[in-house]
Amino acid sequence: MDLGRYLIVYHFLAFTFFKVAACSEVSIIGGKDVKKLHPWMVSIQMEQIHVCGGILIQDQWVLTAAHCEKKPISSVTVLIGSLSLSKGSQRVGILSYAKPATFNARTKQDDIMLIKLNQKVKAKPKKIPKKEKDVPSGTKCVVTGWGTTHLKPNEASDKLQMLEVTVVDRNLCNRFYESNPVITKDMLCAGNKQEKRGACWGDSGGPLECKKNVVGLVSGSKECADPKKPTVYTFLSKRHISWINSILKKQLNSTASCSEVSIVGGKDVKKLHPWMVSIQMDQIHVCGGILIQDQWVLTSAHCEEKPISSVTVLIGSLSLSKGSQRVGILSYAKPATFNARTRQDDIMLIKLNKKVKAKPKKIPKKEKDVPSGTKCVVTGWGITHLKTNEPSDKLQMLEVTVVDRNLCNRFYESDLVITKDMLCAGNKQEKRGTCWGDSGGPLECKKNVVGLVSGSRGCGNPKKPTVYTFLSKRHISWINSILKKQLNSTAF
Repeated sequence: MDLGRYLIVYHFLAFTFFKVAACSEVSIIGGKDVKKLHPWMVSIQMEQIHVCGGILIQDQWVLTAAHCEKKPISSVTVLIGSLSLSKGSQRVGILSYAKPATFNARTKQDDIMLIKLNQKVKAKPKKIPKKEKDVPSGTKCVVTGWGTTHLKPNEASDKLQMLEVTVVDRNLCNRFYESNPVITKDMLCAGNKQEKRGACWGDSGGPLECKKNVVGLVSGSKECADPKKPTVYTFLSKRHISWINSILKKQLNSTASCSEVSIVGGKDVKKLHPWMVSIQMDQIHVCGGILIQDQWVLTSAHCEEKPISSVTVLIGSLSLSKGSQRVGILSYAKPATFNARTRQDDIMLIKLNKKVKAKPKKIPKKEKDVPSGTKCVVTGWGITHLKTNEPSDKLQMLEVTVVDRNLCNRFYESDLVITKDMLCAGNKQEKRGTCWGDSGGPLECKKNVVGLVSGSRGCGNPKKPTVYTFLSKRHISWINSILKKQLNSTAF
């Protein structure tokens, strides 16, 4: 084990649960192997070391405990639907975390979090309750997770474990803990009457199921498998269910990932764009891009997908199903100044694993700002109707109008600051614009590429025009520096 991985493990195991809210501080001791596949059960991992459990509740969303948040986000992956950590199944990266502003690591208040994956996955999600169903004390339930199966070893169990536990009355649990923490109506307690059977280091965020319904998430305990220190769970209370639904609903109308921007209300492209590319993860379209040299694609930085071995690029096709050239990729290059939240420098170059035979698109040699009111065209694949989440098979195009930066800033109320390295463009008609499916795609004005789709708030909303990464002087200089550097090297 190298030093970095050792430090990760050490950090997770150094303290007991309520001293530090570490993801790996809860697992199952005295349980038994799970025999039947739980397709919705996930292992959240840092540098491919298990640290937390979680539940796939939608094809791109995982529910877990808030104290399971790990950074840098680029080092976090999720293993989905596996009984064994070593054998694995689907492994995907993550885009972002969402947790309540009221989360308190010390008191365990609102210890709940949603993780947005960097792609939709093919696994059956677990339904969560539509409304609160309190669980009477004495109810027999099951907790599931990976983690240490004995008190002494501090390594996660390779096999998924389960243990029957009994729900403990909140007042009794408060007496056990002497109100440190205070067990509120948004929490549950459950334990096992036998010594050395219960939660310990390894699987916070894992589910508590009662009558096969998920009712809570492992939050923590003060001791390992101590009947007088039952595990505390985040209860799926009315407040928590409402919070989950609000986040999912908000994300339905926002764009924050590579697969979140596409064209609604556009029309089919008739003429071949040999330089237009579809960036795909496991052959599922997630982003658009532009072939600018025979081995280089220009796209948005937030389109980065991992593992790189699962990413391919489809080049010069009007149809995703009919295809053309499909090639793998070698590496990504993006500015160190890229910021996913502010959209600063949302630009990236992808080096393909071989040179391709297709006519590249020339990018401007110098900055040419685009006056507000200019008519331009955005091109991409993606959903063509608001009610579907499937990308369009046919390449789409839509005429949009450049919006003054100051006006765009007013539209966004400085929630997103539109800088001189960005552009805004939209359509005056409702339900015409970008939505889920094609970030990284080109904005062309007078047949010249001037920007790349970065994101928007809402689908086809005239008052929330799409934000583009502008091919400004800084960005053109950055592109040229990367290409020049690569001319004299073989890798990033």
